[in-house]
Amino acid sequence: MKIAFFVQHMIIGGVEKNLLRLCNALLLKGHDISIYAIKAYGELIEQIPENVKFYEIPMESSARKVIPVGGIKIATKRLMSCHKYGQAMGMILRYLNNKTGFTELCYDLNKIPKLSEKYDIAVNYHIHSPFLVWYLSERIISIKKYTWIHNDFNTTRYDIRKLDRYLICMDYFFAVAENLRNEFIEIFPNYVDKTQVALNLIPYAEILKKGDEYLPKEYAVLSQECIKILTVGRLEEQKGYDIVVDVAEKLKEKGIKFVVASGNQYYRLFQKFIPLSEQMYFIAENGSYIAKGATELYCNTINTVDVERIKDILITYNNLLIVLCGRKGAYILKKDCIYKDEIKKYYCNYRFVDSFDNVDDDIMKFAVFDPNEKLDETLKEVRKQLPHNIKVVTSGNTWMDIQNKDINKGIAMNFLQELYEIDPDECVAFGDQMNDYELLQQVKYSYAMANAVDPIKEIAYGIADTNDEQGVLRKIKEILKI
Repeated sequence: MKIAFFVQHMIIGGVEKNLLRLCNALLLKGHDISIYAIKAYGELIEQIPENVKFYEIPMESSARKVIPVGGIKIATKRLMSCHKYGQAMGMILRYLNNKTGFTELCYDLNKIPKLSEKYDIAVNYHIHSPFLVWYLSERIISIKKYTWIHNDFNTTRYDIRKLDRYLICMDYFFAVAENLRNEFIEIFPNYVDKTQVALNLIPYAEILKKGDEYLPKEYAVLSQECIKILTVGRLEEQKGYDIVVDVAEKLKEKGIKFVVASGNQYYRLFQKFIPLSEQMYFIAENGSYIAKGATELYCNTINTVDVERIKDILITYNNLLIVLCGRKGAYILKKDCIYKDEIKKYYCNYRFVDSFDNVDDDIMKFAVFDPNEKLDETLKEVRKQLPHNIKVVTSGNTWMDIQNKDINKGIAMNFLQELYEIDPDECVAFGDQMNDYELLQQVKYSYAMANAVDPIKEIAYGIADTNDEQGVLRKIKEILKI
């Protein structure tokens, strides 16, 4: 099968790297692969597999010069760095005077020729390029046309609606995350049946190899007094995600594994800590999911019978928001879309569904939100009805989590300790809520926040300043002298 991918360039980036992995996978299946770029530049050109054909999209040089590849800011900055000031000024003027809303489409498009080569499948791999959206629609002959969605539209302020007349000819759209799919079909509900999630290919072998190289040689042999794992428990905005930015590199230099242990969704945590996520460890969903960067290490799921029983119990509470937490993503009933702002705090990969009955996923946890803040009453009622091997634990003042009794953050920490042969005496952890209780018991140096609930303070090795006072950050710096 002849397949062609269309991109803006081949500079080093996650999108382009995944394209190369996808090309390698398709080559193994015996497909004929070609890549077309608006402009043939970028470090990754040298890494294109030998059997993949690489071309610049055919057009006059005058046309290629005026297309702001990567966006107007990046394109003009690149021109300025090459001292092409006149060309940069011309591009800015076209941007200011354009009527279409897209500088990439300001050129006389009638001068762009059709591609003579015909393909079985043509793929626009950069939907954020208006030129490629137009080009695939108007200048490519192929049996099928697909578009890949790698970035969101709200944050980038990319008004994709204006390109609907070109997108309408696409046979399928592939989003690399559930939240991107949700956002896209919210913009184009008429494309819901031809939009699906296609996760990026994960280079497991490469990640594991780099993980083995993570520890600097000078720390190959660590004394028992050294800290090897540092875990932050319940992470919220006020704790300062700048904790990671401020100390992550220094922790890496010291050979310390940085772990985020949270009741939040794994995808949300990974997204939050980009670009540091690949070098971090995640204990998500209160211990049910453990990952090293993008690599899953462990997943604890509720058996099907218990999932159905819990659904039957919770569905009788009309005043509660119920989140079904699965391995692939989270699922919320459409009637609860009014709580979207609350949901987005803890989940990025989620879908609104008509019913939980048709959800096809491994379920790790039920997260329950009580907007009336009567959590204690609800918890007592629900606990009485749960199967004997299922527990419920509070996660803050308005949320409670229902999951298997044989999993918690402490068990997840023990998993990492055994995996890397690290003693509890070499570990530090922070927490403030009851879902941190077992985690703090699993390490020697356990710190409760000054605003923690009393049971957490009672078992802690020490007390750190409150969340508002950046207590975690201060204590980390004090312990590690950084």
